[in-house]
Amino acid sequence: MTDPRPPWWRDVDDAVALLVSAVNAAAAQAAREGSYVAPPGAPAPRRRRNPASLRHIAEVIRTHRLAPGVTVDKDAVAQVLAGDHRIVVDPIPVVAVVHACRRIARRPFEVSDAAQIAAASARISALIEVAKAADVRAPRLLPARRPPSALARVRRPKPEEGEAGPDFVIDARPLRGRAGRPVRAAVLAAVAVVAASLGALVTLQVAPRVAGPAGPEPVADRPCTQDTTGDDLVRPEVVGPDDAAQVIEPFLDFDEMNGSARYNRYRGRTYYWGRAGSDDNVPRAGGARIRWQKVGGPWHDCPVTLAVDERDYVRTFAVATTIGGEAVRVQICLWRQQPYRQNCTMILS
Repeated sequence: MTDPRPPWWRDVDDAVALLVSAVNAAAAQAAREGSYVAPPGAPAPRRRRNPASLRHIAEVIRTHRLAPGVTVDKDAVAQVLAGDHRIVVDPIPVVAVVHACRRIARRPFEVSDAAQIAAASARISALIEVAKAADVRAPRLLPARRPPSALARVRRPKPEEGEAGPDFVIDARPLRGRAGRPVRAAVLAAVAVVAASLGALVTLQVAPRVAGPAGPEPVADRPCTQDTTGDDLVRPEVVGPDDAAQVIEPFLDFDEMNGSARYNRYRGRTYYWGRAGSDDNVPRAGGARIRWQKVGGPWHDCPVTLAVDERDYVRTFAVATTIGGEAVRVQICLWRQQPYRQNCTMILS
């Protein structure tokens, strides 16, 4: 069935799917390894309750005050696990759900975990804003508005003579999270709460918000090797075999495609790269790419293609996390050529 929405919303879907897979993985782990404990002061339940149920996760969030200023009940937990756009743009409930699941499973939850989830939530918010801006710039691609019913015409107030307003108004208010918090403030608040509870201090750098409809068009990525020298980019075989590298979870697999992002140390620097492969029984063409950027600078794109008859993995260049003495951020993606689909990691630094 063809997706009726414009294509620029696919990036939103991919980002939400990546975040939801991480949240559901934490919930599944809590269900396997955890046990139900009644809140302090509450009577023990008369019958056995399953750990990591929606109600249990909500109870843990309330008991330990994991979502200050935001009400997270079992319905909100269900929305987070389902990837509802209205709630995943606010990092506070998303971080709270994952934190609660880790508590139930008796697993540690570090400040870096909260920062990663908050950054993913902020990225979804930015992508939604970009998609909404694209909707405004290309109204011809949107479904036609249904004409108002006769009842709506009767109830609509008659405009004053000479007053000719627009037929509809686009809501152009800044995107905000629950309880009216701006998204950037909510990201910092979510991480600050976790940092305070763990007795740690963390500085989270969030990418600048993407310009709205009146802003400049996105700039194309620069060639892979531009602005690099020496060992800034190397073949991943130089860094070491895939089995010796650390895998960044969750994997980028989807449908017949499988791939991952990896990193390893080489000559005192950390290198990231991506790899791509496809199902032997249903081979597909596609590839992987690693994008890199000096903070505040332009993005560079390093793709590698996977032929439909290639039965081994293909690998991108390995990119160092420092180039020219400056810190570098990277993003690794796996894509399928036909029908086109892409999964990407969040921006890693």
